[in-house]
Amino acid sequence: MGLFKRFCITLLQHYIAPVVGKKEVLIMSPPPSDDMRNVKSVRDGFMQRILAIDQNVFSSYHRYYVKASFCLYRNPIVERRDGITVMRISFLTFPLLLGLAWRCGIVYIHSLYGILKGMNFILLLLPKVKCIFDVHGIVPEEEKLTKGSFSLKLLFVEYIAIRYSTLIITVSKRMNMYLKSKYTTHAHMLSIPIFTYVDNVFEKKELLFPCIVYAGGVQKWQLLPLMCESIAKCIKNANYFILTNSDLVLREDLTNFLQSSKNVTFASLTPDEVGKIYPMMHYGFLLRDSISVNAVSCPTKLIEYMSYGVVPILKTLDIGDFISLGMKYVSLDDFLSNRLPDFGTCKEMALENKSVLDQLRHESEAGIKWLRLFLVLNK
Repeated sequence: MGLFKRFCITLLQHYIAPVVGKKEVLIMSPPPSDDMRNVKSVRDGFMQRILAIDQNVFSSYHRYYVKASFCLYRNPIVERRDGITVMRISFLTFPLLLGLAWRCGIVYIHSLYGILKGMNFILLLLPKVKCIFDVHGIVPEEEKLTKGSFSLKLLFVEYIAIRYSTLIITVSKRMNMYLKSKYTTHAHMLSIPIFTYVDNVFEKKELLFPCIVYAGGVQKWQLLPLMCESIAKCIKNANYFILTNSDLVLREDLTNFLQSSKNVTFASLTPDEVGKIYPMMHYGFLLRDSISVNAVSCPTKLIEYMSYGVVPILKTLDIGDFISLGMKYVSLDDFLSNRLPDFGTCKEMALENKSVLDQLRHESEAGIKWLRLFLVLNK
């Protein structure tokens, strides 16, 4: 192993010399792009988290972001910019990845997808390399939800990641408990919920009918058919705003009925435009089934709703740490029974949810400080 290690590091020197005067870290994920200047401008939860870790934890490091590929690239360097080198690693250049991991000493893995391609999971088995696994989500269960069966490769790589990481970072305490019950691991687990925080947005107007929003995708687990059927049953009780970038795939009669209603507005908006709509909304749909994927999650959409004073309408309470922290909500059953709170109560619920976000923000800040300390002690 010693001879192979020297070979990999020596080979690396021909391509990438060490950055003088800066610590280095290898990050297995897509890089934040130049136009992602601010976490608040990024709506995608995965990239939002990558950007937040980049800015709040590794800003003083030179960061090597790796794009894994099956193509046989000869040149591993894709681009260089201030503080960041983006690389693409294939079978031919895999020894460079190993050399870089040994030289940096720290590997930060964003999600299981960061190490799925090729043999990248071998990074977790390298001696004298500290691997930090930022779980993001329980990928094998997510794949089973969308494809109907578990992938043996996903389960294997997840086992390796949980078993051999030095530090595991999750999005919720519920995820910590779930992973500990699923696997045996000696790694320390740290919960860091990362999200966009918006303040002073609770100036809601009292209207004859409340405004209810859905902003998000059309994936199967979003339960869009159930949401639209629920709207159809309560069409006269509120004004509805369905904001999505994708076409809704619903029963034709239901689609025609909703689109012909004066109470329902369909729109495809940019993230910035959605942010301007939220302050006018009173309630927001977040319908999920009671399954493990949702139970351990920290949905970006739910954070957005609460940040803008939008009270969530829920099918299940089994969503991350929110209920245990005191989040106020409206059940789907209450919505269907026309038991929405009055305007004053709705406003109080939104303010109480702000205190839930404050708790999550303090947990996130404390987690990031602990992560920085971990990096100092393990370098």
